[in-house]
Amino acid sequence: MPQTLHPNSPVYGLGFQAAYADHCFGLDTDVFEKLGDNASSAIAVTDASGGVLRIATGATSAADNDGCYLATKGEVIKMDRSFVLKSKFRYSEAGANVASAVAIGCMNNAAVGAILAANGGGPAGNFCGAMIYKVDGETTWKCVSSAGSTQYVDDTGITAASSEMADFEIQFEVLPGGAYGRFVFLIDGHVCTKATSNLNEPITHEVPLSGATEMNVLCGGQTGSAAEEVFYLDAIAFGVTT
Repeated sequence: MPQTLHPNSPVYGLGFQAAYADHCFGLDTDVFEKLGDNASSAIAVTDASGGVLRIATGATSAADNDGCYLATKGEVIKMDRSFVLKSKFRYSEAGANVASAVAIGCMNNAAVGAILAANGGGPAGNFCGAMIYKVDGETTWKCVSSAGSTQYVDDTGITAASSEMADFEIQFEVLPGGAYGRFVFLIDGHVCTKATSNLNEPITHEVPLSGATEMNVLCGGQTGSAAEEVFYLDAIAFGVTT
């Protein structure tokens, strides 16, 4: 399985105009902020080798659909040039299939309740961005890309919740002519394939770029029951090519 569908992709072929990487020895509050709707939601360094952030939806008066996300303070990327988003992420659900999670993603106007809808409703129906995510009531990672109301969703068939960290990556490149862009999704270094395909068909999404706007980089999740969910982030990185 190739590391990328496009070995000469500008995602990796050019120098970075802007790049950021954090191995989560601490929370860089100049770059990131917490998006949470329960007063006891919290993001903090936990005891773990290599530095890990604990993203918790909140245990005090925990309610269904409580959310907590780590997001960039500003909308720092846009689909006008190639970029890559990466994370090392895991979680174990409080109950059977009762969490929604975003391992890595980008979205304009990111806010709790807008990133993933309540009760397993999935991503918003109209936004600019892309995510590798899992929803309440389901068990596998899905990939979504969205250019306004033009959206593409594919199931990877890869089980989501785990006690082991996994590597997640979203690549984006502007296609020749500048009218469209392409998203490629990777988990543990392998290009994601469609669970519905018998031919190992890779998940790639080509989206129109008219109306593209700036986006936050984010990860985290929300509850699917009245119990706290905790997500662990070992590393997060993003870069934009020149």
